[in-house]
Amino acid sequence: MSNAMITVMSTPELLESILSQLPMRNLLRMHSVCQYWHQFISESPILGQKLFFKPCLDEDLLPMINPLLVELLPPFFDMNEISSSRSNCSVSAFHELDWFKNKEKRASVLRVDASWRRMYPVQPPTKIDLLLEGSCSCNLIYEREGMISDEFAFVQEFGASMGLIYDIVVYLLDEAIDSAFSIQWHIFPFRSSLRKQLQRLCPNQVEEIHDRAVRISEKKSLETITIYITHSDASCGDHCKTPSWLKIVEFQPRVLTLTEARHRCGYVE
Repeated sequence: MSNAMITVMSTPELLESILSQLPMRNLLRMHSVCQYWHQFISESPILGQKLFFKPCLDEDLLPMINPLLVELLPPFFDMNEISSSRSNCSVSAFHELDWFKNKEKRASVLRVDASWRRMYPVQPPTKIDLLLEGSCSCNLIYEREGMISDEFAFVQEFGASMGLIYDIVVYLLDEAIDSAFSIQWHIFPFRSSLRKQLQRLCPNQVEEIHDRAVRISEKKSLETITIYITHSDASCGDHCKTPSWLKIVEFQPRVLTLTEARHRCGYVE
């Protein structure tokens, strides 16, 4: 090993600066090379933030989506404001992913200790603010609302990890064969595409619902997300339940506090 290399390897600041220039995927591979690299990268706040393992709490930071998670789990980043696009956000959407179709890749992705589970989906991290669950109809009525219970607030101390969001969604999707979900990321601007969705779902209430949705979206904390789960009317009854083959661990329902509610369009003031 050359003297220059020895100098770099023995100077944490230099090594950290060099590694921070690597593309995210390459840095993640370095993280798995050996115990030394794993420990060095894990203990570095800068590298941990680059890999979305550590929270970046800089208020001036522009919101960033984790590109590796977008590639691995695209249904979670559809960016729809309401759960109306069932074709892209259902269990079948996962079954069409390349890693799911390959048995070995699926086993690798769905490991309990898979690194993506510890990643934040966005920087700065966001917390789960609300979960709305109900039947899919033109009125978009949600019968249950939920949130992370106080007892388990520690699971998203700085923000919800991808593993936590994934477990909650898959746990609820497994309740019925024909279910769908969407996530509203309040950290990103409210999209005008909502009007087009409402035109198709609720043509007689477009202006009223759209204006209300915008007002409520503006009041939501930017550091939160809302999860929408919809079950079609045909999904009712135990005979419709079927495993999605997406489960990794048995989710603890106690993490969620669920209450009965009926709110038109799923928006709660």
